[in-house]
Amino acid sequence: MRDKYIISGKGPFGEEFVTSGGVKINEVNFKSMESLICPGLFFSGEVLDVDGITGGFNFQHCWTSGWIAGMAVSKLNH
Repeated sequence: MRDKYIISGKGPFGEEFVTSGGVKINEVNFKSMESLICPGLFFSGEVLDVDGITGGFNFQHCWTSGWIAGMAVSKLNH
């Protein structure tokens, strides 16, 4: 079956975008989100140089990396 579809514009959210750049992923321990350059400093979300397809990947990355960082920080001994 051959169908034709006409694309008339962007998705329903108007101006989809992601932030590029930030802390390089090879400078972060992804098991804790702690900096490999500056121990005791944790990163999450769009401060990291992670890009994905708009539509959920970036949200999931932000939520997951935030949870990982929060769990790691909560286990620190002060």
